[in-house]
Amino acid sequence: MASTSYVFLHSRPVDIIKRVRRGFMDAWPGVDGVALAESGTLTAEALNAPACRAVAVFASDAGTRARLEGLRCPVWNYSHRLDPLPAARNLLIDDEELGVLAATFLLAKGYRHFGFIADEDTAFARHRRESFSRELAAQGFGVNCLTGETPKDMSPIGFWARRQETIRAWVETLPPPAGIFAANDGAANLFLSCLQGSAPDLLPLYAVLGVDNTAVDPIGSPAAFSITSIEPNFHGLGEALAEEIAGYLRDGEFAPGSVRRISGARLIERESTGGASCENPLVARLMRRIQSQILRGEAPSVAKLSSVFGTSSR
Repeated sequence: MASTSYVFLHSRPVDIIKRVRRGFMDAWPGVDGVALAESGTLTAEALNAPACRAVAVFASDAGTRARLEGLRCPVWNYSHRLDPLPAARNLLIDDEELGVLAATFLLAKGYRHFGFIADEDTAFARHRRESFSRELAAQGFGVNCLTGETPKDMSPIGFWARRQETIRAWVETLPPPAGIFAANDGAANLFLSCLQGSAPDLLPLYAVLGVDNTAVDPIGSPAAFSITSIEPNFHGLGEALAEEIAGYLRDGEFAPGSVRRISGARLIERESTGGASCENPLVARLMRRIQSQILRGEAPSVAKLSSVFGTSSR
């Protein structure tokens, strides 16, 4: 590893790592010395610290912070799970942009009741919740929030059962129709799966919007609807990493403790937010079906819809 110029820390959200790395390589196609390291090997010895000139890591847990202390070269952190690292240059997704996008989208759908759900109390979840709530507060609306934490001594099945119970209780405090912003697609899937199992008739009355953090689904049955997602600009984050690290290797410029936010997210609409705010469950289901057909490029048929839903054509 003598020629190593930078290292990506291979951590839990594998899909994020891949997208960031793709942006990095697209921006710096001729770079030499790419190295992928498992999180447990991020030590001065494993990285051949004397030869390593710059490191890019996804600092996903507190242990990462301790492992970085042994390095004697500039570190770029591109993880937004933790608050910015004081000894690193932090390039992070603009999570406040995501909260504003979610609020704007759900307001345009006509919703007047709102919720926010997260399965972990991470820095990115907190920033998304705060900007979502702030944007809605400016319009005179409040947000009902639910944030969970995975107990370290609980089995996955036990965790799933507890979360179902918690979500069911939370839904009772959130009158439909309501727009739900989930901190990521995993939390959105968790909410939809829980509602599908406990109160399927209420499903069409909730518009659920997630964030495409990772392709991994949570434990439990698949979501009732494909999830509308905000896609952060992970590719642009990789490009920014390449630009800054190349600049450091060329000019020696490095700003530890500073933060740069990467914007450019886009929203991809799918079934989970089909239709608009509606208090009639039957009408909501019809709107959801029509929206789904339109998204698939199909022409809705009044005759077929009335047959499926047991109504007259009128």
